Amino acid sequence: MAGESKSYQDPLAGRLARAEAARPESVPVHDNYRGAYRLVDPVAETLLVGDELPQPEARRAFVSAVYYSAETKGMSAEIASFDWSDQVDSAVAVFVENLRFRIMKGEHPKLALSQQEFDRVLSSGGKWYLVKQKKRRDLPKGTIYFRKRQAGADAIASSARRHTLLWTVIACLFWLVVLALLVLAVWWFFLRGLF
Repeated sequence: MAGESKSYQDPLAGRLARAEAARPESVPVHDNYRGAYRLVDPVAETLLVGDELPQPEARRAFVSAVYYSAETKGMSAEIASFDWSDQVDSAVAVFVENLRFRIMKGEHPKLALSQQEFDRVLSSGGKWYLVKQKKRRDLPKGTIYFRKRQAGADAIASSARRHTLLWTVIACLFWLVVLALLVLAVWWFFLRGLF
């Protein structure tokens, strides 16, 4: 028959992909820790990757990606939420902060841990964070990633929102240098001949 492909197609490929997509984000392996990615829709304010969000069901939650939808003409966010028991507080807090840093750099680590991975986190005091990367979710048509990582300007804006003195001073110095360069340029091109 003309036009038909004679290449082999796996009959289970579609079922396996649907089963993988239907699997829940977080599969708790133990009672001491849970981590998952969730969507928050819509987002009223401008969010930066790494911003903390208060969530009633999570001890810590922060933005891992920001989406823009042409259909709704609005923003939505994917958040990484974590919850853990007080028994493992010190180790898991360090681990979560390391994951937050990786997410701010644009990575998308797997948050649900196996028992072996969780034991490594506890034995290292939270310094072990070599969890595998997770594929980002497929976006519906008309939706794009607005932010997947935190840029340098985002870090300055985020720190200024938290009123970190160092970044506020750096931002002020930056704008003073820009203003001085502007005044110098005006003097050089327009006022130099008058004096």
